[in-house]
Amino acid sequence: MAAGKGWTHRMVQHTNAALDNQSMAPAADDEVDRWHTQLQIHQNAVFVLNRLALSPSGQRLKELLGDAPFTAHSLLRRVARTLFGLPSRGDGNKRVEDLADDFYRHELQEFAESPLSEQPHSLDDVVAQVTRQPRTDAAVALAIDDWLDRWLKPNIDAGHVRREWFDQRRGLLRLVVEAAICAGRITMTFWTSRGRGICSAGTPRPRSRKASGSPSGPRGGAIRSRRRHEVRASIRGRAGRGAGELE
Repeated sequence: MAAGKGWTHRMVQHTNAALDNQSMAPAADDEVDRWHTQLQIHQNAVFVLNRLALSPSGQRLKELLGDAPFTAHSLLRRVARTLFGLPSRGDGNKRVEDLADDFYRHELQEFAESPLSEQPHSLDDVVAQVTRQPRTDAAVALAIDDWLDRWLKPNIDAGHVRREWFDQRRGLLRLVVEAAICAGRITMTFWTSRGRGICSAGTPRPRSRKASGSPSGPRGGAIRSRRRHEVRASIRGRAGRGAGELE
């Protein structure tokens, strides 16, 4: 995320420059509209994630994650384990471990894989508050708490977790849920955008239509990947385990 060097910053600059250079004419193109929508989703998720990490409470999240990269999958797995009273690291009761894995697969895995899906999901209200513009932090916290409590109560009744233990971790868990939503949207929009054959100017590659012997649209090489490894959102924190630990 170095100034001006990150993919997000470069694409926003390229897109704005391309639109400005052509007096917004590309905005009428459906492909440009789809690209711009994906870029806005991506940019907003990057902003929210950094805002989260740089906030006073975000220090706990950085302490929890350390320097390790993370994904929506890894973060939501932490959420599932905590809902079942399991430590975020190490093994717990085998039967409860299996129940937490089942919960993740049935309730969270699909969302982690397709965070922009139009299929209804129990996290929809949370996503709506996290991505709302302008947003209200209190409304985000309330939506996350409602979602957590929906799944927490059956586990309390079953004796898997004590409410006092869970509530001590609730504040950090809110950060983890929000970070997971942002991480999923960042990764999904990154790969969706890269797969569309976008020109270096930030607008879709034009169709070959000739007028007076020359292409009608801008020219530019397609964005190419220099790295093939999975893109993961990462918050850098110097501290390891400690105040941020969910265990």
